[in-house]
Amino acid sequence: FCYAVCLQYGFPIPDMPVSCVCGHAMTVHHAMTCPCGGYPAARHDELRDVLVDALKSIHRDVESEPVLLPYDKEALHGRTANRSVEARVDIRVWSFWTRQQDAFFDVRVTHPKPHLSSVQQVQDQLAAHEREKKRQYCERVVNIDRGAFTPLVFTTGGIAGRECDRFLKTLVSRIAAKNEDLLYSRIMRHLRCKISFTLLRWTITCFRGCRSSYGKKRTMNFADQCRLLSAR
Repeated sequence: FCYAVCLQYGFPIPDMPVSCVCGHAMTVHHAMTCPCGGYPAARHDELRDVLVDALKSIHRDVESEPVLLPYDKEALHGRTANRSVEARVDIRVWSFWTRQQDAFFDVRVTHPKPHLSSVQQVQDQLAAHEREKKRQYCERVVNIDRGAFTPLVFTTGGIAGRECDRFLKTLVSRIAAKNEDLLYSRIMRHLRCKISFTLLRWTITCFRGCRSSYGKKRTMNFADQCRLLSAR
């Protein structure tokens, strides 16, 4: 838990590399957001799978990464609305917020900016990400897919945005209602621990994982290299 403590209290990370393979100076913020190695995408996918697993315990119709209905030049007024033919969100659940209606969710994991020191400032940044997600998907989901859209925004430390917090409370309440032998507090603690440990595991990977793309650099496997040396 050394990394978690250092990140929580702003202590320097021990033995952190000086530079990244992309050439940028290795800072905490860069380590958590650099796409080299694919760690941010893998972190996002594993967190999505944790939420999908929890949803499947109470809902039968749960789909991961569903493609939205085709966009046929309907009027979308938002300039940043997603008009891609193959646009998709992370999760679709039938009858989550309203009976007989699809609920669409899109996950985002963000690292707070270095100058943010208070919880309120972090929540303001999470709210900005929620508004950005809504501008991209909400209008299309409501008008074309006839569903409800909710952004699920987390920080790398496990803090959830307001929309996401409402989602987690609703999810845990329904799990508790279905399983009368389980307390609401115990389910919420277990879910938040799974989320926190998932993010912490990828935090350590972002600092210590190898970001080099060896598969693209090597033109011969090890056996072929031995044959080449033997021929010489």
